Amino acid sequence: MVRNLAAKHELPANPTFKEFERSDGDPSTWPTNTDRIIDSDGHVNYMQHLDVDHSLAIKWRVGTGEALAKALKWPEGPSYVLKDWPAGYRMFDHNKGPAEGPRHDVYLFGPKSLPKFRSVPEFIPHAIWLFSDPTMNNANCECKYCTKKSQREITATMRSSSILPPAPSMSPGASSMPPSRRFQKPRPEASTHGVYAAVQKAAPKPRSKSSHIVPNVPMVAERNLDLRAVHSHSSCSTRNLKRWCRTDEIVWCGVQPPLKGPQGDYDTIHFWPAIVKEHNLKVDTQNTSRLSHYNPDAPPWEVTQSTTYRVKLLAISCEWNVADDEVLPYQAYSPPEAVFEAMREVARKGINWDRDYIAKFTPCPARRNFDPNPSSPQPPTFAQAVAPLATAIQIASQITHFWGLTDNWDFKFAVPQPSPSTSSSISAIRTRPMSLQDAISEASSSNAAVMSSSQGTKQVTSRVLGEQYNVPHTVVTQQRFQGLWWGAERIWTGDFVRLKLPRKALAPNGAPHILLPSTAGEATIREFRDKYGIENAEEMLGASSRGIIMRLDALSLVDVSMTVEGGGTRIKKECRAHGALYEVACQDWEEPFQDRKSILNDHETGISTSTPSEPMTFGAPDPLLLQSSGAGEGEGDTTTFQTFLQPSPLQPPALPNPDPAVPIEATTLNLLRRQGVEASGTSRPSKPQSQGLPASPSIDQLSRPAASAAYNMPAPPEGYKFRPILEDGYEAVFSLTMISGRYFPGILSHPKLGDLRDEGPSEIRLPHGDGVGVNDRKMFWALEGLEPGCENSTDPVNYKKDRMKMIEDADKAARSAMEDGFGPRKVEEGMEVDELALDDPDTNAMQVDAS
Repeated sequence: MVRNLAAKHELPANPTFKEFERSDGDPSTWPTNTDRIIDSDGHVNYMQHLDVDHSLAIKWRVGTGEALAKALKWPEGPSYVLKDWPAGYRMFDHNKGPAEGPRHDVYLFGPKSLPKFRSVPEFIPHAIWLFSDPTMNNANCECKYCTKKSQREITATMRSSSILPPAPSMSPGASSMPPSRRFQKPRPEASTHGVYAAVQKAAPKPRSKSSHIVPNVPMVAERNLDLRAVHSHSSCSTRNLKRWCRTDEIVWCGVQPPLKGPQGDYDTIHFWPAIVKEHNLKVDTQNTSRLSHYNPDAPPWEVTQSTTYRVKLLAISCEWNVADDEVLPYQAYSPPEAVFEAMREVARKGINWDRDYIAKFTPCPARRNFDPNPSSPQPPTFAQAVAPLATAIQIASQITHFWGLTDNWDFKFAVPQPSPSTSSSISAIRTRPMSLQDAISEASSSNAAVMSSSQGTKQVTSRVLGEQYNVPHTVVTQQRFQGLWWGAERIWTGDFVRLKLPRKALAPNGAPHILLPSTAGEATIREFRDKYGIENAEEMLGASSRGIIMRLDALSLVDVSMTVEGGGTRIKKECRAHGALYEVACQDWEEPFQDRKSILNDHETGISTSTPSEPMTFGAPDPLLLQSSGAGEGEGDTTTFQTFLQPSPLQPPALPNPDPAVPIEATTLNLLRRQGVEASGTSRPSKPQSQGLPASPSIDQLSRPAASAAYNMPAPPEGYKFRPILEDGYEAVFSLTMISGRYFPGILSHPKLGDLRDEGPSEIRLPHGDGVGVNDRKMFWALEGLEPGCENSTDPVNYKKDRMKMIEDADKAARSAMEDGFGPRKVEEGMEVDELALDDPDTNAMQVDAS
């Protein structure tokens, strides 16, 4: 077979043409916007007919013919090619974007009852059905639109049946060993521990003590800035783009001008993987006095703001200053298969893998000195860019294998002692050596008690400073963390993260402490019934079809007993994520008349779950309950809960020093409200305690640094809202492997992802109609929770403490593989790997060796 993949697709020598004897095509499905019109912004948006002899049409005809020959057992030897499309079918190229360089998407239109086909693997099962089923019964068709299966599943089935060739690899000669094993130190023992997931009772709302003490472990300033940037409902950018990217994250940086591929626009290099070195707020002013809409009563200038990033391109020695609309999070983009195909073809002919050549390469010569308008120097050719880009992509891919915990702090809590002698226990506690911090804290409490001269003041003081408890207890210190590196992403506690689970996998029929998934709203149901004639769409369009979002309240280490080879056990430290869960509900969906408490009582919870009427915020004190000592792995609610001895080492802001003659309520009104005390001097209503559970002393402790500020809920996807899944007072606890990555509010509004706004994500559930074909874009919608996190997930397995060490080792491994001619990856001398999270990469629990 003679096929020039790099330049254009050609027919094989002496092809055997095959024709369709039957068809379900209808010319009425062909698009009508076929005229090239340039709008006022210099953009085009039209469909261009591609003749059957066009290069891309030949590619489809040849690929489909090869698959048909294998599926239908045609005689071996001839090169089978489709002579033409089925009657009523036609191929179009969707041109959209700037007129001088629009985006191209190829579609095959035809079936009236199905949408357009977007790729050869999509069309192959339908072509097999047309050739093999004279009854023309759609139930016998195995394409994604007739079976409602994902294309990934269908493609995997065709590969296993040898209808399609094995998946191509960027490194044809690379070892078949999973990447996670290539860097791992050999371990004699094998873990039998799996993923941990539970819903547990949280402690009562803490009453933080007043203190003039400076927190000894302050909240990381970078964390505060990052959370404010992404969770703010407004944007610093005039383009309404949030600062999604963070320092030392891996991102995709736009290449301007793009590097044209052998086939022109179809395999053009538009992005290069890079690491964010810093980000800055850019403020520009424009003189408006000469503009037509100038208002003489307003200032004669207009201020615009945006974010700029300084990025270091991977594999090469280029640093650029780029605008926010030229940068995408790593999970928001993947180079098209056409780019990889062209790169592989160039690599087969031989390319320069010399390190000096790669280091000196620049995709945009004029931008070497941060020139935002490259002009004179000629950009390199596609072939010249293959080696540097392949190395950069490989480095970025290797970085996604690493994870690490950062910014640890001590979480102190108390476990009740079984001793019957309360007084002796308290005496023992008070006579133990006191640290300076404890002494100052006790003195502060005593001084505040002296200041309370009236009964009302004493009540307020007790609420602010905490009660005097006569409870025997043992102080336990647990290590917690303010953040982690998760592959390409920086995640902080306080972030909203996406879970791999779809909502329909979490108690689809409800469970104790877990609500039923919401259905579609009445307006949505009515719209789809009127527009598509679909009845009973409540479940199909409800939250069950979308993802689960977790508010990451805490990251903790717990001791886990591991079974190893030979029957022995080993204590490991496993990191777990704690937090509230939310589903993405339709904006017009309303909670049934039956309130949350009644719904949960149907599952025998017996807990009050009234929904607060005030706007939801997070970051405010929301306690986290650890499992009681002695609780086995995987157990549910415990009957003895751990209580908390003292405030977090990260204290709230200190109360002002009021005049003792002035009531506290009159001088600290706003702060008291933040601490859970109303202006009237009465505390906010507390949740009733579960029946059958012993009362726990309210020795409270924050589950996150108390210096953490309260932030708004991040904006939900357009047309949707966040709905809590768990009963009030409960939280979920998961192994880290359940995390897919960060939630990116509003990422679909990014101009580089503009096409995704044109097709509604809810249409993915339709059995018929033009919207069904958007299944391939699930990876983008998953970033906003409109699809389960498993559709776009990071799965790191190698634990490393230092971010720069992750990047250095990924760089070494990638370059070594490339220089070896796509040979097996080697662990270079000096590239040490920290004690890893897993004894076995196949185990889903992320653990850290105890040392």
